[in-house]
Amino acid sequence: MKQFLSCVFCLLSFATLQAQTTDAVLMTVNGKDVKKSEFEYSYTKNNGAEAIDKRSEAEYRTLFQDLKLKVAEAETQGLDTTAAFRKEWHDYRSQLIKSYNVEQEGDSIVKVHIRYGVNAPLARKMEFGKEVPGTDTLFLVEKQAFFVNDFKDYLQQQQIDTAVKGLPMIDALNDYLYQNVVVQLTPQFPELPYLLQEYRDGSLSFEITQQEVWEKAALDTDGLTKFFNKNKSKYSVNGKKPKTYTEVRGQVITDYQDFLEKEWLQQLRKKYTVTSYQLPVTN
Repeated sequence: MKQFLSCVFCLLSFATLQAQTTDAVLMTVNGKDVKKSEFEYSYTKNNGAEAIDKRSEAEYRTLFQDLKLKVAEAETQGLDTTAAFRKEWHDYRSQLIKSYNVEQEGDSIVKVHIRYGVNAPLARKMEFGKEVPGTDTLFLVEKQAFFVNDFKDYLQQQQIDTAVKGLPMIDALNDYLYQNVVVQLTPQFPELPYLLQEYRDGSLSFEITQQEVWEKAALDTDGLTKFFNKNKSKYSVNGKKPKTYTEVRGQVITDYQDFLEKEWLQQLRKKYTVTSYQLPVTN
């Protein structure tokens, strides 16, 4: 998380350039559009002068597509609705917004007050700011008031059923709050939506890969043994007799994880529809 926050201000020059480009759809994964600007942000950030493992645009596009496939699977399995993820996601957004000093006194960009009595889970204050006058005011963003009925409309538009998803109402409110905060901050800090998307995708991708690949590989004793026996020559030294499984177990697990991940990604490509558009990418 700290690494993400440290990147905020060093990316401003890229964000300024990015704001001048046309934001077309670069690919669609499981019905969700991925904009050209999001890909360019990630590609530029990870292929800069200090990058150790640089990729061509085509190679990086494949990796980016794989990331989105993992996120799609994580969402299908409901990992984005777990209490652990929701807390992590809220904490990150809160810290990132704080890094822009939006909660400071005086000329603060965001002042928030959650009205008591909306319903029990909402009867608390957010960490930003001051009370807001008015019986129906939920919060203010850059002096723009958002009311209780606005939030109810949002829930209906998003078809959010907190009872079915098991999400506390406060999480839905947090999503609604941050959505409006980001809208207000983006003109001044164009990189903000990309930082948020990057963190969310990275977190979900990590969790689903750990569940579907890393943990399975470490626990699959039979699979590891078969994989080692099939690839013994890989673990020999200068053509000599291969090392024993015990001697190279760590490397075998790593290689087996790579093998399982490639197979898993092939399954995800069959499971989810992916459409890619050959647009020119700035780098």
